[in-house]
Amino acid sequence: MRVEIQGLSELQTLFKKLDKDSKCDLITTLLNKTHDLAKKNMAKHHKTGKMEHNLYKKKSGCDTAVVGISDEGMMVDWKGKSINYALFVHFGSQPHFIHPRFKKALRWSKDSNVYHSDYRAKDRVQEKTIFAFAKAVRHPGYKGDPFLYDALDEASSDVNQIFGRFVDGL
Repeated sequence: MRVEIQGLSELQTLFKKLDKDSKCDLITTLLNKTHDLAKKNMAKHHKTGKMEHNLYKKKSGCDTAVVGISDEGMMVDWKGKSINYALFVHFGSQPHFIHPRFKKALRWSKDSNVYHSDYRAKDRVQEKTIFAFAKAVRHPGYKGDPFLYDALDEASSDVNQIFGRFVDGL
């Protein structure tokens, strides 16, 4: 695969002409925009909130910025390795079987049914959780949702506008 970026040398030349404060401001602006868009894009994957909580941004000096998802509480076993499950959300997974690790069966909750314990007492509502069990399940796979890449692409589409604010007068 070959990627060609047109206008990169001109962009690098303009970037070199910027003073240090403008470079830092430009990187910070792009970092914050990418982080905010990633948080917005990943909202549809909100179940426990762990992945959204672990989204971070880090800036080292004026030339390096990172948006990522930390490993804390996100690790799952996969083929004998410990992997951050955000990778599966972002890049997808092939169809596979899921087996219990420490128990005899898998268990998950199905949709809860709300019922009245006494149909005459409308104020006494109880929630009944129904569980499903299986010795193994076949996961159909997932095509993935590259929410970080999408955030970077969206932030990059505004780079001309953002960059233009810093290079006016050069």
